[in-house]
Amino acid sequence: MKTKITFFTIMLAFFGWNNLNAQSLFKDLNPGPTGTTVEQFTNVNGVMYFIAVVSYRYQLWKSDGTVANTVMVKDSLVTTNSGLGITIRGNIGDTLFYTNNVSGTLWKSHGGTPEIIDTINGSTYTIIGNKIFITVGNSLWISDGTNTGTNQVISMAFIGESAVYNGKLYFQGSNVTGNHELYSSDGTLAGTSLVKEIFANTSMYGGSDPQFFIVYNNELYFYAYDGTNYGIFKTDGTSAGTVYITNSSFNNNAKIFQNKMYFSVAGNLWVSDGTAIGTMLVKDSAGYVTGISDNYFFTSYMKTLFVPPYFEMYYWKSDGTTAGTVRVSDSLGTGASFITLNNKMYNRGVGSGYSSILWETDGTEAGTNNIITGYLSLPFVFNNTIFFSNFQSATGYELWSYTPNSTGISESTGSNTYKLNIYPNPSSGIVNIDWSGDKNAFLTVFNMMGEEVQKQQCANNIDLSNQPKGIYVVKISDSKNSFTSKIIVQ
Repeated sequence: MKTKITFFTIMLAFFGWNNLNAQSLFKDLNPGPTGTTVEQFTNVNGVMYFIAVVSYRYQLWKSDGTVANTVMVKDSLVTTNSGLGITIRGNIGDTLFYTNNVSGTLWKSHGGTPEIIDTINGSTYTIIGNKIFITVGNSLWISDGTNTGTNQVISMAFIGESAVYNGKLYFQGSNVTGNHELYSSDGTLAGTSLVKEIFANTSMYGGSDPQFFIVYNNELYFYAYDGTNYGIFKTDGTSAGTVYITNSSFNNNAKIFQNKMYFSVAGNLWVSDGTAIGTMLVKDSAGYVTGISDNYFFTSYMKTLFVPPYFEMYYWKSDGTTAGTVRVSDSLGTGASFITLNNKMYNRGVGSGYSSILWETDGTEAGTNNIITGYLSLPFVFNNTIFFSNFQSATGYELWSYTPNSTGISESTGSNTYKLNIYPNPSSGIVNIDWSGDKNAFLTVFNMMGEEVQKQQCANNIDLSNQPKGIYVVKISDSKNSFTSKIIVQ
């Protein structure tokens, strides 16, 4: 036994596998079964900030992605049961801004003790350059991160949806009842004005009602009404440059992929290049875009049923064309939007009961895997690692992480001419072997104790479905080369 453990320890040291558990407790922020709810991850110039909640006590934490440097910045920001006590609002440079929703105050932290900026209870906070635009009721405010630099810009009859474009805030606004039109602001009263009155109408909900903003090809696109047409408009920030494009519907799920806009109309996937002739249907019932990688994107569509479970989720993988929009694994649950890492996508799906699942997919059925089932928060990517909150009875909710094997190509002690690719990984036990070396090479599988559990000549696959779930090491050796890789059976 001593020899086997030594062999395995040597492999760990040589290949740098200091965390063979692909998903594991990253750090116990509040030791004991009470646990800590972790939420609102955000990246501030290479520092990950997040909020931890312990029995209604809100804490601000930061991390560089290592356990040792995951530390609390400030305890007890809020100590009452008041819904969402703290909301992270964004950053200017290395400075994080957040609001205390109980006291109605804006705060900042430069990595150290937080400082209060002002008493202000805004509904939206938008950072443009080194300024924060804040909507307070129907008033627009501006802040430079100081008390003296936090002031009201303008009070209007209505301020609605907004977007950042060319260094300004563009928003739906009105100076009278109704007549909701497109306005812009540079953060000063003189620089806040109507862009264009598209449809003059002072009824209660009159005007062009611009909404669903998205920046595309250095112009701002939106959905509006000109008195005759509901449809897509665009603006370059001038009255003359604010024009009607086409009568297609539009919504706030529009996404940019390979220099085209994709959006959903009544559950159908559409595309636009910003022209009327270039706005067209891609696929019926393909839903809306939920995640984008380098060369494909995912969409999801919810189909209503008249019997339990009353709905089904369908997922599609698309290259943006009709022929290239195809159904993929429907085992991804009823999850939220995907995040992307190493051209694979991840999401939190719904499991049985109240559980949830972290799914990994490359857009194929074989490449779609359940990474972990638990009680997970939405995942967040930082330093090539996925962070999330998860529950265990011994720790309660705590900070977990998952570091995927991004390449699937193993480490080698031989010639770089030969390659070993093992997939899917993780798997249910049936693992495909793509080995370009000597087909008479031997393949050996070791468990976590370094014990040999299987040995055979190299083949197209190995079957570990009769082995316990866990981490295994696969070694392939021929007369000149030795290749070793870890695999996960779940």
